[in-house]
Amino acid sequence: MKHVFSFLLIACCLTGFLHAQQTPVDSAQIVIDRYLGLLNFDEMKTDSMLYIETIIVGRNHPNDTTVMKRWFVAPNQYRVEIWMRNALGYGLVTDGRNVFRKYNFKKEYWENISASDYYDDAPAYDFHGPLYRWKTDGGNVEYQGEWNYNGHPAYRIFVQSPIRYDRNYLFEKESGLLFLVHEFSTHAETMTEGPHVDWRAVHEYQPFGRCLFPSVESYQYKEEIVFQYHTYKYLPINLELFQK
Repeated sequence: MKHVFSFLLIACCLTGFLHAQQTPVDSAQIVIDRYLGLLNFDEMKTDSMLYIETIIVGRNHPNDTTVMKRWFVAPNQYRVEIWMRNALGYGLVTDGRNVFRKYNFKKEYWENISASDYYDDAPAYDFHGPLYRWKTDGGNVEYQGEWNYNGHPAYRIFVQSPIRYDRNYLFEKESGLLFLVHEFSTHAETMTEGPHVDWRAVHEYQPFGRCLFPSVESYQYKEEIVFQYHTYKYLPINLELFQK
């Protein structure tokens, strides 16, 4: 699998990487900490706004593209917009304190929602990924050993959620990076219903400042395979984005 690293990123992560290589991988926490350490999201700029633009293309409909736009200001101000055929079709926004809004595309305006309704929807669009919140979501984690996935040695982590879909995470043994997430349910009778992907794959990562972000991903939803192409940049902070 292809991963793009800069010399600076390798230099920043080398010490932690060597330590992880020398440590027996006998628990989920070691694998997860190694992965989150490589992403290094704690080093995102706090004096700027992270902007992520994602081009979403279905494999069977290459000319029908969707654009997802996301803005983030640390620690928890977040906005996501999904544009389909040049029209805003979905959106969520929070200032991390009092503002929780969702875009009503039928009435074409942003409506106030509860914090719980916001956090029911927001994890699906969180650039941190679902693994980032497994502790706060109350998920149980289990290390399931080393696997050989299509010739690639990998570590598998199982995360069981009390209310959402369970997931298997596969991390490359050599790089420590996540490359596949399989989503399913073992407790449908108590699970919150809602749309979900069958699997999600990360094909490439790219360095951005001192952090590492996915640049190309794919997922399967209702038997359709969809590709996502991400670009990242920092912008001056605009707090009005998280108030409107």
